[in-house]
Amino acid sequence: MLTKLCGLVVLGVLAVAGAFGQYYDRDNWREWRAEARARADEAREQARETRERIREQTFERRAEARERREQRREQARDRRERLRERRYDREFFF
Repeated sequence: MLTKLCGLVVLGVLAVAGAFGQYYDRDNWREWRAEARARADEAREQARETRERIREQTFERRAEARERREQRREQARDRRERLRERRYDREFFF
């Protein structure tokens, strides 16, 4: 019984304090809320820019890796071609 009574008192105090706080500091609350929204907007914009920058860097890295793979393929292709030519020369000219 005492627990229920204490719970009701605490709940009542919180309700009254919340109502009084909204009534008493309404202008400050609006300013704080507007500032919080502005900060949230800035944080979202920064996050968006960071994601874009990371996406661009990833794209560039992948493009560089693709170019390196192509170069290696070309080099390997050239090596195979030279080996074939050498084998051909050895078979027919020696």
